[in-house]
Amino acid sequence: MNTAFGPGLRTRTSVNIKGRLAGRLKAIALISLPEAEAAKIVHGIESDPLFQKLFFPDRQFPRVIKRQAWPASRLDAGFYKLREEAAAGPVPADIEPALSKYHDLIAVVRKMGREAFERYFLYGTEALSFEEIAEKTGLEAGEVKKIHELILEATVHVDIAGPARLEPRHGVMAYTAVAHLERDPLQSHGIALSWTMPHLARGRYAVNHEALAEWQRRSALTKAEKKNLRRLLQKIELINMRHTTLFRVLEAVIERQTGFLVSQSKSRRRPLSMRSLASYLGLAPSTISRIAANRSVVLPWNEEVPLARLMAGRHEVLKSVLGEILESRGALAAPLRKLSDQALVQSIRRDYNLIVSRRTVNEVRRALMK
Repeated sequence: MNTAFGPGLRTRTSVNIKGRLAGRLKAIALISLPEAEAAKIVHGIESDPLFQKLFFPDRQFPRVIKRQAWPASRLDAGFYKLREEAAAGPVPADIEPALSKYHDLIAVVRKMGREAFERYFLYGTEALSFEEIAEKTGLEAGEVKKIHELILEATVHVDIAGPARLEPRHGVMAYTAVAHLERDPLQSHGIALSWTMPHLARGRYAVNHEALAEWQRRSALTKAEKKNLRRLLQKIELINMRHTTLFRVLEAVIERQTGFLVSQSKSRRRPLSMRSLASYLGLAPSTISRIAANRSVVLPWNEEVPLARLMAGRHEVLKSVLGEILESRGALAAPLRKLSDQALVQSIRRDYNLIVSRRTVNEVRRALMK
């Protein structure tokens, strides 16, 4: 039945669906984006005068945008050390300006101390204006703003500091190490997540919509700023989706692979397929695949591996377990042959807390004995 509301309702629904689909496609594209390009997007967001106005408001206005730090994570100490190949001369002309800004930033850090730098500038979770930060640090307001700009400029070039990249393999692009997984007994799983890049370490943005409503009631935004506001918030939402997805994947990997990360024993890895991880996180398998592509992590013993290496399938994990059993029995195939498949199933369940079928054990054992 036709009504006065029908066509309009269908049109609005269609527009909303198209809008959500467009947002999803943009988010997927952002996930696949190299970290250097993502850092440039963050640079663009935080260089926007409207962002700075809402992030560093005057004292008479509430803060609209702030950062929320990731739990059990930090910026890796390697950021404060120039990568060896970047330090070796001659310096390429295209990175010379960034290298100069990086040196300026490190000089600031050394002057005020790493703790104060990370508290007031890197994370900046407190609702402080430039003037208030200046009071806390003993700097001039102009210096505070310059340091903020230095962070943005110096960290766009992710190749300058931190761990070196893995070499390309089988025609795949070079890997980028996004995090260092470090042993830390103070963390619940005994492993801390240390981001190698500031744009990841700084956490996600949080928008206080009540504070924004107050700004609008008090007519604190110009006509041009009101026009730009929606576009800015959309960019923030998309970059939040990207970084939150990456954090959730790494968090889940650490939780699942704690035994391996703490012991360095491959037999302590747990089966974690991309499909099962996607199901656990409520994401599409293709999203996990995009997250893992071309990204690597540095393990607690300073070995850099592709992120996908920590998403091993059941057969791959079982190979490591049976290999360890074989080695413990004298590195000879004969003793392993004397054990029945069912005996191995029980041994693996008892000693490795890994539940596998007799058929799977038989398949993997045959492959090892070829």
